[in-house]
Amino acid sequence: MGQFARQFKDYEQYDNAACYRNSVPANLSASLADVLVSACGPEGQPTTATTMQKVANDLLAMAGKKSTTNWDAGSLKAEFRSAYHILEEAGFDKFMDATLNAVQRLYRAHPGAQTTLLDTVNDTLLSANMGYTLRIVDGVADRLAWEARAEATAGVASLAATAVAVADFSKEAFDHLAQAKTHLLNPASSRSRKDAVRDAMSAMETMIKKLAGEGDYDDACKKLRGEQVWGNDQIVKEAQALWTFLHKHHPDVRHGQASGTDITLEEATYWIDRVTGFVRYMASRRLVLGR
Repeated sequence: MGQFARQFKDYEQYDNAACYRNSVPANLSASLADVLVSACGPEGQPTTATTMQKVANDLLAMAGKKSTTNWDAGSLKAEFRSAYHILEEAGFDKFMDATLNAVQRLYRAHPGAQTTLLDTVNDTLLSANMGYTLRIVDGVADRLAWEARAEATAGVASLAATAVAVADFSKEAFDHLAQAKTHLLNPASSRSRKDAVRDAMSAMETMIKKLAGEGDYDDACKKLRGEQVWGNDQIVKEAQALWTFLHKHHPDVRHGQASGTDITLEEATYWIDRVTGFVRYMASRRLVLGR
């Protein structure tokens, strides 16, 4: 059993209604082959041919074929496509393992181009509506792994439900939640996961300020708690508690910095659930109070 099959034991039972989760979309093989070829390096350089041969062998090995003896770039390009064609026939799990192996080799070989490579591969997968993207394994800088887009579904559902709840009250909050959904549907990078949390927080900020009629967030939180009409104070003070914690432990989440703390998909969806649960509560209380 390969790595993909061990990670997603029941993948053959998955539904393909929303995205491709156990079958390869048309033209994806050719697109991935082109991405891998480009990532091997500039055409004509000796190191490029060497890298292409190694990547071709990664694909061929998983397809059950002998290693290539080609050194010509044109022939190696053809081998990439041929190997992917065989992999499609061999099984979805082999296709996924071969892609992971090939991308990981290139990821390790070109440290200066790692972000570009990962973004390009994931953009290609998402454009084909694949149900998986690649991510860096937490705590292991040069190791990649598949991540199911479905793992973000719960968070996306929370964001969508919250957007409905605030739609008639704040277009700005609604827009922040819509943007958070976009980020969460592409959770392969830590930056996307942090941006999803950031936009959920921005929606909460917008709503709290508007409910209180205050321009400062801290003042708005204090005013709403002081009114003592919003229900259990343990819930109402969540606005300040969440804000303070995330600013302290993940300051780059809020400010959109390119580097800083990392956040896993599991943690991102946890915070999004907390924030959106609070926003929906306040939206409901607003209707009860006739605000």
